[in-house]
Amino acid sequence: MDKIVDKATLLSINICDHIIKEENTHKTSLIGMFGNINIAKFPCVYPCLYVYVAVTGGRGKQTGKLCFVNDETNKTSVKLNGDIEFPDPIAIVEMNFRITNLHLDNPGMYHFEFWLDDELIGQRSFTVKKIASTDTAP
Repeated sequence: MDKIVDKATLLSINICDHIIKEENTHKTSLIGMFGNINIAKFPCVYPCLYVYVAVTGGRGKQTGKLCFVNDETNKTSVKLNGDIEFPDPIAIVEMNFRITNLHLDNPGMYHFEFWLDDELIGQRSFTVKKIASTDTAP
């Protein structure tokens, strides 16, 4: 028997290239999952990534918020909101976020935060690495 959850719990935050939601089965596929990116030149703009969030223990209709934060400066560069509906406290509810034109000022540690209403539910680390340039132009 499932235990009734008394508060919202983050089950996962996954970063990937694409998210596919199968129309008939409603199954979610995460394509090209990753936990870091390699960049040759800073500042840069990362064109597109997706973030999948799974959470349980919520109550009714709430607002989910995803934030992208630089660990060194504590600067939040992305805030995305969306409504989320929990049919019951043991339901696992998913949210998908598309982030375009992600500005990265420097390499280092970052993290994604997930909030329900005004409560931080959990977070996931994300590394941005500087690599040698492959540009051979003079």
